[in-house]
Amino acid sequence: MQTLQQVMNGGAPNALAPFLWLHGEDESTLRAEVERIAACGIGAICAETRPHKDFNGPGWFRDLGILLDECKRRGMELWVLDDSHFPTGYADGAVKKNHPELCKKFLCCKTLDFVGPQPHSGAEIRPAQPRRHHPGGVSLPQNRL
Repeated sequence: MQTLQQVMNGGAPNALAPFLWLHGEDESTLRAEVERIAACGIGAICAETRPHKDFNGPGWFRDLGILLDECKRRGMELWVLDDSHFPTGYADGAVKKNHPELCKKFLCCKTLDFVGPQPHSGAEIRPAQPRRHHPGGVSLPQNRL
């Protein structure tokens, strides 16, 4: 009950960080959005930057600088989704383009359990051919008996 009272009286730490979607808006729009969020008593935002028209370019960094300045001025936290798609670590394709040897690799392992020895029984296991499963990864098809 004490925690509930703290929340009701504004004494608990902020737990909300709504998404602020960025598409390359002008400075006054960005600052006004942060102001509106702060006016609601929310002390943090999460900048959803992936749809930005200049993602990872000069305009993107300019807009992040504006948000950082406005959040700092208001005592707010700023969280940033900083990759062009899930999962993070993709680095907007820079790793795949410049260092493909550093891309994630995947290994799929299928196992078969046999009870034996069994008279008049056998198993034929054919080598699997690799197939693409995920960018930078390989999975193997299931062996057939």
